[in-house]
Amino acid sequence: MARRILPLMTMALLASLAACGGSDADAAPTTTLDEQALPVTEVDLAYATSAEGPLTLDMHAPVRPADAPIVLYLPGRGRDSAPPWIVEGLVDEGAFVFVVRYAATDSSPEKILADHGADAGAQAQSVACAIHYARSWASDFGNNDPLVVLTGFSNGSGLGAHTALFGSTLEERWDEYAAQGGPPRQVECEMTEGSTHVDVLVGMGGNYDVFVSIYDGKYGRTYQQELDPELWEFLSSPIGANPDLKVRLIHGTSDFIPVADAEEFKALMIDAGYDVELTTFDGGHVIAPDEVLFPIVREVLGQ
Repeated sequence: MARRILPLMTMALLASLAACGGSDADAAPTTTLDEQALPVTEVDLAYATSAEGPLTLDMHAPVRPADAPIVLYLPGRGRDSAPPWIVEGLVDEGAFVFVVRYAATDSSPEKILADHGADAGAQAQSVACAIHYARSWASDFGNNDPLVVLTGFSNGSGLGAHTALFGSTLEERWDEYAAQGGPPRQVECEMTEGSTHVDVLVGMGGNYDVFVSIYDGKYGRTYQQELDPELWEFLSSPIGANPDLKVRLIHGTSDFIPVADAEEFKALMIDAGYDVELTTFDGGHVIAPDEVLFPIVREVLGQ
């Protein structure tokens, strides 16, 4: 694919902001640029194509993007955006934020797992393309090895777990599954350079059993073994593929996705040797409040 071309105004502004990211000793004596520096947003950027047409994301760049970590936010089922307070908070923490509208976002768990996991594959391929695309932004500012964080809510967290666990092998493993009778590739990336490796997963209210079916839950091991043994085996296989992944789970104690599912997923991750923690809060199937989420964000971003 052709190299992504930034809008000229955005490129000029971000380059100016990146130039402000040096040490105090290197900084210009004037504060004019800092006073004018604002986070930059680009919406509806086409990062991939599916059978339904272009897939888009929104990019929110911090004031100083040169060494910024990448945070990709995956919305829940039927949603196509992130709450503004999450985006603003992440940008304030110095992150490049990408809100990803992935394929088949309105699929139910039953539909995600039908047809040998066709919708699961389309969603996973979407996230792979989004990671490639986000890395291309980072490389424009000399950051060829950014910290990559996947976060999201509900289905976005389950999907994030699947893609983060497979890490750099994500696309290869789906291609292998397709060759063995799984669904063919359904999403083509705008950008293909760079690894799909993920460093950190921050999951909120996730349906992890749908996408990582090695444990039961409602749609996990037993359900999938009866529905489609080959799909169950494939979705159970990423454990250990990205052993350095850091996992932080957040779950409401009265969520209709039982907190016991998150506890079982945590236990599975611990048994496999992952660095994993689970934080609970009083609440239902809702995004974690900022006083719960942002201490975790600061910890995983090393702040």
